[in-house]
Parts: sequence; structure tokens; C-alpha cells
Amino acid sequence: MSAPRGSTRARPTATSAPVERAGDGARRRRLSGPDREQEIVEAAIGYFAEVGFDADLRSLARRLGVTHPLLFRYFTTKQALIERVIDEAWLRYGRGDWQRLLSDRGVPVAERLATFARRHAEVTHGRQWMRLFLAASRQDDGLNQRYFQQVTRPLLERICRELRAASGIAVPERAAIGALELELVWHWHGGLNYRDIREHVYGTAVAPVFDALVPYSVEGLIAAAYRLLSDRFLPVAAE
Repeated sequence: MSAPRGSTRARPTATSAPVERAGDGARRRRLSGPDREQEIVEAAIGYFAEVGFDADLRSLARRLGVTHPLLFRYFTTKQALIERVIDEAWLRYGRGDWQRLLSDRGVPVAERLATFARRHAEVTHGRQWMRLFLAASRQDDGLNQRYFQQVTRPLLERICRELRAASGIAVPERAAIGALELELVWHWHGGLNYRDIREHVYGTAVAPVFDALVPYSVEGLIAAAYRLLSDRFLPVAAE
């Protein structure tokens, strides 16, 4: 039935977020623009983690029970939605208090590193996060490189500096972090994360011993860092 003469109907906008119908006719509840946008993002995180970033958005729209055009009202391109997913699922994890935690020299370095390892695992060791990360590795748009440069590398460089400070070795203040030094910390960090790859990518059973493993792992890192720094910065004893 047509609307009465002279009446007006508001055009759908991202702000008003009207009721939308999916392809099957199911009615969606009315949400504000920001709430609808966040709902799309949260659904997209799970969707892309399951099927990868190459998947088409029509299936995502069906999952949400909305029309395909509605997605593009909030995200003008698929890449824009992917960028938002990355920001929500990855980069927010690096915006916490990790730098402050690692640089608090009132706490022994072993305790700081163990706390960091456990907190990092709480937010990144999971099927969804790991599968998103691997899906992004198949993209050619530098998503993983962006994560490494903005989140991971600054954290690992901070760990290098804290290991230097805790070593008791007189490292020159302006001495650059060496490639071997940084690689040592990468190896430690990557080893802890590899447990999740074994579980969520290879599908192998992983013993629930992460918490017990952390102190041994940290102890090994500190010992290796001391030896590396000694070789680089301590004078060679005269024979």
C-alpha cells in the first residue's frame, strides 16, 4: 500500500540505521548507526577468521541478516572493512599497558617478562586471532608488516633495552640494538606464539602447560641475552 499523499519517509542513512531485511525476509532489530557498524565489524572478525579475506561479503550479510548494500553504507569498500577488522582484532591489543609494564624497572626483569608473556597470550593466543593473522599473511597489502611495525617491533626493542639494563654490563647508551640481539628476542617471542600455530593451524594437541613454561623460557632468554651482550660489549681478557 502506498504512503498517504504528502507524507515523507526518511531515507535510510548510517546514522538512522533503519530496520533492514535479509534475503530470507527476516527482520532485524533497529540499531543506532554506531551500534550497527560495530555489529558488522564483530561479525566480520569471526567471518574472515573462518574463511579468509578473499571471501565475498554476501555471505557475511546473510549471517548478519541484513542486505548486501547495507554493508557498503557503512564501509564503502571491502578493503575498508578489512582495515577496520585488523584495527579491532590486532592493533587494539598493542595499545594497552605493555610498554609501561616492560619498562617498570622497579620490578625484576624476569617478573616483567613473565607477566608480559602471560598477558600477551591472554589476548593473542586463540583460534580467531591466529587464523586472522595467517589470512592476512596471504594478502599483498602489507597488513602483517603494518602489525609488526606498529605493535610487535616496538615491544621487542623495549625488551632488548630492558635486558641490557638488567644485565649489569656497561652498554654504551647510544649503541644500536644489533641484529643478533633483536633476533634473539624474536626467537623467544615467536617460540611462545608457535604453540598456538600448532594447535589452531596444524590441529595438534598442545599440553596445557603454558603458565608453567613461561619462567623457564624467560630464564633462558635472560641467560642468552647476558652471553650475547658480554660477547659484544665486555673487553676480551688479556691472555
